[in-house]
Amino acid sequence: MSKLKLANEKYSQGLYSEALSLYQKVIAEQPELEETVSTNLMISRRKLDIKHGTSLATLQDLNDSGFDAKQEKKIAYISKHKLGTISDAEVDIRAIAIYLPQFHTFPENDEWWGTGFTEWTNVRRAKQQYEGHYQPHVPHPDIGYYDLNDENILIKQAELAKASGIEGFCFYYYWFNGKRLMEMPVDRLIASGKPDIPFCYCWANENWTRTWDGGDHHVLIGQQYSPESDRRFILDLMPALRDPRYIKVDGRPLLIVYRPMQLPNAKATAEIWREVCREEGLGEICLAFMQSFDSPNPADIGYDFAIQFPPLGSSARNISQNVNLSDPQTFTGEVRDYKQLVEDYTASDLGYNTFPAVTPSWDNTARRQERGHSWVNSSPEYYSFWLATMAAKVRSLQPPERRFIFINAWNEWAEGNHLEPDLKYGYAWLNATRLGLLQTGATQPYPTPDILVLGHDAARAGAQIVLLTMLKEWKKAGRHNFKLLLVNDGVLRKEFEKICETIVLSDYKSEAYKNTILSYLFTPRPKVVLSNTVVNGMLLEKIKKYGTTVVSYIHELQKSIERWAPGPIMAATVSNSNHFIAVSQPVKENLLNQGGREN
Repeated sequence: MSKLKLANEKYSQGLYSEALSLYQKVIAEQPELEETVSTNLMISRRKLDIKHGTSLATLQDLNDSGFDAKQEKKIAYISKHKLGTISDAEVDIRAIAIYLPQFHTFPENDEWWGTGFTEWTNVRRAKQQYEGHYQPHVPHPDIGYYDLNDENILIKQAELAKASGIEGFCFYYYWFNGKRLMEMPVDRLIASGKPDIPFCYCWANENWTRTWDGGDHHVLIGQQYSPESDRRFILDLMPALRDPRYIKVDGRPLLIVYRPMQLPNAKATAEIWREVCREEGLGEICLAFMQSFDSPNPADIGYDFAIQFPPLGSSARNISQNVNLSDPQTFTGEVRDYKQLVEDYTASDLGYNTFPAVTPSWDNTARRQERGHSWVNSSPEYYSFWLATMAAKVRSLQPPERRFIFINAWNEWAEGNHLEPDLKYGYAWLNATRLGLLQTGATQPYPTPDILVLGHDAARAGAQIVLLTMLKEWKKAGRHNFKLLLVNDGVLRKEFEKICETIVLSDYKSEAYKNTILSYLFTPRPKVVLSNTVVNGMLLEKIKKYGTTVVSYIHELQKSIERWAPGPIMAATVSNSNHFIAVSQPVKENLLNQGGREN
């Protein structure tokens, strides 16, 4: 019996540990079968996690929250052999992935957190905090819970990054008045010359605390600032700044500071650094800072550029009251919508002195448990759209040398933002990066359906219940490829989401972003638009320009029309519909009398 058949047999018997081991061997021996076994492998892993108390997530949980397993496998999960590569000629964006080096043991962490602590310790203990919550994040078998003491790990990571269009890594640099932490991986990179990948530093100049918040309480090791410390800091960086692989902007080595306003006098410190670099024969340097908690004008503090730092700075509201919490008594964290994050950042004005940044997802509950913050509705498609949109902005604003986009992050596993492959998505985040960086323009967050159904809202009312029933029958019949576009939200939203992909325009504040969503839904255009009510007239006015046949499904008699679609709304429905379906003879007669339409 083949390993695959044996694995499937063990899986069907509920022997998930044996099945998981066999599936991993199948993938190792026959990589082309990875997509074939991915769903069973993922479920086996989750079943074992449930058994051992490390996860509450199941495939059924995801199905119950509108998750489509077939769609995930088709769109979201990408195996390595289907990842594809990208050449320098195909990308003109300088994509830099932020890199956390805390995946190896060192004495201070052993002392503070217990022997053997690494970032994986946090990742492994993650639990689902609410229904549909994607936790824990489990690394793909190709990478496993790696240890950066193995020099080959960084070499393999560099190969993956470059194949996906990423120019280099921005390593967090942990320096505390002369004391360095987690310096080993980059020290080895500089000393050995391997891997051959561009890199730069971001000084994480916060206190290191037991609560992972950079604050002033429970400090494990703190920052101390002085002019003497400023000089020592930049001198310690000289071996890196002189390295030919170090990332440069207009020929100047790029040094990034995470929180410049934590410095007693950021402008004076910047001048000391520049002076020392000139004295050392390095020449001029380029200074930038992350817009994490600080957003000054770069010139005011002696810096050249600011760098966005999502998800910080978004206006997305906390929606934790709208999710089904695993333990409402203990959860004090926050939940926000990734779609709103994408909207906020794609609508932002960059200017010449701000580099954009994107993040594939974000969730720090692995570190902070029930106090953590997470963002729902992230996906490779949304991320790729965001990246491609920012790439287009950068092309219009910056010369080639300055076309930077920072990605937060390559491997922040305990904050749920990593491009590295995992069990749920495979290599999809890397594939989404490659597609987003290509010069062909933004990828579609919403693949085009054959039928686009329009509803006014998801309220529990007559027309909406009729629509819900109709779509259930369509799904049962399986003959139509359809999606639902609602103008406004409502209590039936989850019911609609169980049936099909549902886009709600009121989720977004920006009219420009709403129009962008419409343009993607109509590129290429669906075969037909079915509008479920006369109330959609104003939306039909926007849609008609795309040239798709519009059919309006009419329930309302005249009194309802006068109440819900008075004057211009009904006129817009009539003038922008190609055909009508009337639910009854009285509705038809009223439509003919009032609207003068016979088709």
